[in-house]
Amino acid sequence: NMEKEQTKQLRLEDFKQYPKYVDYYDEDIVVISQWEHCLSAIPSQLNQPVKLDLFLFFICYDGSMQVDVNNQRHILQPNDLITCTPNSVVQHHALLSKGFKGALIALSHNFMRRYLPWKKRTWEAISYLYNNPVTSIQQGQTNRFIPYAQLLKKQFELVDHPYRKGIIHSLFAALLYEMASIIELVLNQTATVRIEDQAFKQRDHIFARFMKALEEDNGSHRTVSYYANKLCYTTKYLSKVVKEVS
Repeated sequence: NMEKEQTKQLRLEDFKQYPKYVDYYDEDIVVISQWEHCLSAIPSQLNQPVKLDLFLFFICYDGSMQVDVNNQRHILQPNDLITCTPNSVVQHHALLSKGFKGALIALSHNFMRRYLPWKKRTWEAISYLYNNPVTSIQQGQTNRFIPYAQLLKKQFELVDHPYRKGIIHSLFAALLYEMASIIELVLNQTATVRIEDQAFKQRDHIFARFMKALEEDNGSHRTVSYYANKLCYTTKYLSKVVKEVS
């Protein structure tokens, strides 16, 4: 309990305190393209465990870095991407190899909800990433991300562009789909991941069943009471669970 009380919640607005290192910030996206500089300058503040209220991505370009996610230790190598889902407890240590280079990207719940196709397969992917957060990007796949990185870098510099935010959001939405295609490939190559088999809390399990029912219904019914009856819960309870999880 003491440990839980001491674990700070990390929100997107917390990155405002590092303006020197943040390449881009708005209410939905944070980008720190040279994460190694931030880690080297203020390691004591950044090495504390945090509970995420966002989606967090670490990308390793060169060298290696140690990260703990939900008490599991991971060593990031070049072309490794680690995906940390909300409610994960993350702690990255000041154990960087010489020449480490990496980036940090944080995305809000709203951004993910806006652009990801929320269906059963999406929850299977998030469940898989919760238990297997590190994805090794193959050489052929990394080439797909280079044009996006170049375009984003240009937009970060165009501070006065009237549509800068919209362009950046659109580019990140496209990047999400690129990433989703890679995760989909990984899922297809492994044993089928079923939501029911994961160590989900009860409310996450209920929400997953609700999303599955929505997908199967294909928009025929639009009242909460219909799905509450179908899942054998009260309307009030299902509404509460959906609100808490999503």
